[in-house]
Amino acid sequence: MTNVSLNLGFKASPDESVDTVMKSLLEDATRKIIAGIGEEKIKSIILTGSVARGEGSGIVTDHGVDVFSDFDLM
Repeated sequence: MTNVSLNLGFKASPDESVDTVMKSLLEDATRKIIAGIGEEKIKSIILTGSVARGEGSGIVTDHGVDVFSDFDLM
């Protein structure tokens, strides 16, 4: 599997920390999928839904970043 780094905005908020957290969560979910299924069995992982459209929801609070969107992965 080829690791491709995309330069995308995943959220509607202008705050870059929301985008950073969403990217980190997405990378973590992708690693878990690869570990659970096995890299040799995966041809691709596709992100769909609101996060893929740049409409993901998240806000910055006093306690950090709260992400309200889930990741739709196929």
